[in-house]
Amino acid sequence: MKHTTFDTKLTMESRQESKQSDKILYFERDLVGTPTSSRSCSLFDVCSCCGKQNCETLEYFSKTIKKLESDTRLAAEIGQGLLHKHETFVAESNQQTAKLNKQLEECHIRIHDLEQSLEQVESQKDELLQEKNKLCWEHQKRQKMLDETISDLEITNEKCQQLTAELESKNSELEKLRVFKFMVRQSELREETLTSKLEDTYQELAICRKNELLLESKIKKLKTKYESLYNAYEQLTRETNNNGSNPGSMTHHPTFMANNNSNSHQTAVKPAHAKYHQPRPPTKNDDEFVDYIKEISSTNTKLKSDILSYKEQLSEAREEIVSLNQKIQDNTPPDTIYQREIMNNKRKKRAASVKSKDKVQNVPIRSKTTIIPPLPTVSSSMPTTSMGTTGNAASSHGNAIVHHHYHYYVKNNNNEESSTSSCADFDCYDETIITTEKVK
Repeated sequence: MKHTTFDTKLTMESRQESKQSDKILYFERDLVGTPTSSRSCSLFDVCSCCGKQNCETLEYFSKTIKKLESDTRLAAEIGQGLLHKHETFVAESNQQTAKLNKQLEECHIRIHDLEQSLEQVESQKDELLQEKNKLCWEHQKRQKMLDETISDLEITNEKCQQLTAELESKNSELEKLRVFKFMVRQSELREETLTSKLEDTYQELAICRKNELLLESKIKKLKTKYESLYNAYEQLTRETNNNGSNPGSMTHHPTFMANNNSNSHQTAVKPAHAKYHQPRPPTKNDDEFVDYIKEISSTNTKLKSDILSYKEQLSEAREEIVSLNQKIQDNTPPDTIYQREIMNNKRKKRAASVKSKDKVQNVPIRSKTTIIPPLPTVSSSMPTTSMGTTGNAASSHGNAIVHHHYHYYVKNNNNEESSTSSCADFDCYDETIITTEKVK
C-alpha cells in the first residue's frame, strides 16, 4: 500500500509540471511569433501627440520598446532553456522511479526466497544435531581406545629414550676421538712451523748480535779517538794558560802529533771529513792558532754526532733483539720457554762479568737494561775574534773550562752496576760541556 501511494503522488506532480510547461511554451510562441518591426511600424509610425514622424519622444519611446522586446525575448529564451531542463529532469525522475519499482519487486522476491531458505536451514539443523549426538558417542568410544594406545606409546618412548641416550654417548665418544685425531695433526703441523720459525729467529738473532758487536767496536774506537782529542785539548789549554806569551810553540807538543795521527787515520776511514781532520801547520800568528782550535772543536762535534748516531743504531739493534726474543717466547712451547729463561739468566751473568771487567774503560755492555753513558763533549762555541791583544789578556780571559754536572756524571759512572732501568733515548745522563770564552 505504501508503494502505490508513493507512485500516485509522483504521477500527479509530473502531470502538474507538464501543464505549467505547456502554458509557458504557448506564451513564448505568441511572443516570438509576432515580429517586432511590423508591430512598431503599425503603431508608432506617427507620433500621437504632435502628428510628426521625426519626434524625439517617439524615438525615445521606440527605443524603450525595442529594449523591452529584447529583454522579453531573452527571458523567453531563458524560460525555454529552463523548460527543456525541467523536461529532462522529469524524464530522469520517471526512469529512476521505474528502476526503484523494479528493485522493490526484486527485494520482495528475495525476501520470499530467504524465508524458504530459512525453513530449509532449520530442517538441516535438526538433522545435524542428530548427527552430532551420534558423532559424540563415537568420539567417546575412540577416546578410550586412544588412551590405551597412548599408554602403550609412553612405554615405547621410554625405551627409545634409553636407546637414544646410549647412541648419543657413543657418538660423543666418536666425536672426541675425531677431535683428538685432528688436534694431533694440527699440533704436528704447528710444531713443524714453529721449528722453522725458531730457526729463522735464531738466524736473525745471530745477525743482530753480529751487528751489535760491530757497533760496539765502532763506539769503542770513537771513544778512544774522542778521549785522545779531549786529552790533547786539555793539555793544549793548560799549556796556553801557562805559556800565553808564546802560543806557537805549543803546536809541536807530542799530544798534537798523536792527534794529527788520529786525524789522519780518521780521514782514511771518513774521507768526507778530511778537511776538518787535517790541522794547519802552526805558526806564530794567533789567528792560525784560533783556527786550529776551531778545527779541533769541529772534529769534536763531528765525533759527537757520530757517537750519537752509533748509539741510536745500537739502541735500534737492542730493540730488534728484544722484539725477536718476545717473538721466540710467544712461538715456543712452555718447556722451551723454561730453557730460554735459563739461557737468558746465563747471558745476564756473563754480561755482568764483562761489565765489571770493562768498568774503567766505560765499554757498553750488551744487555737489555744497561745504558751507555755519554762522554764529555767539547762545545762548538769557540772564539771567533782574532787575538790582536797582548798575551797577558789571552792568559787571563781565554780558554776557561766549565764542567757542567761533573759530579753527577762521576756519580753515574760509579753507580753504573746498580742501574737496571732501560733508557732507549740515553737521557739518563747529562753531558759535560767544555766551553772556551772569547779572547778579547
